[in-house]
Amino acid sequence: MVTNKFNGIFTMENGIISDNNSTSSGPNIQSWGGGVFLGSFSTFTMISRKISGNTTTSTGSTARAYGGGVMIQDGTFDMHNGEIFGSEELINIRNSAGLYGFGASFFRLTGTAQYGRFIGNIWNSNGDLTSTDNTINVSNGM
Repeated sequence: MVTNKFNGIFTMENGIISDNNSTSSGPNIQSWGGGVFLGSFSTFTMISRKISGNTTTSTGSTARAYGGGVMIQDGTFDMHNGEIFGSEELINIRNSAGLYGFGASFFRLTGTAQYGRFIGNIWNSNGDLTSTDNTINVSNGM
């Protein structure tokens, strides 16, 4: 699992984040980011490849799980190429957010999440990513 809690910078190029699990238990306890968790002022740039097979689960009377693949809490996520698999995929590659979870592939609480591409060292956004259970597939910024 990749965790950038505060002021971290992570760039993934030709990498795979797979088969990780974030778990919590108890009343009102939340589990965030099975594959990637971004905290305050952190940045994650995904140049290529995939995020798959990650899980976040919470057990308890009012527990919730958020972002099986990627969870952003006040960070910045820029996606150029790659896939973040959703709950509709085959069991061995899908990301999941548990029984009472949200955003099997991706969940954004606050912060910025965009798809686009780099021209030189300049980021050019083509749009925003929204929280979803479905697979996100970005190719050359589109």
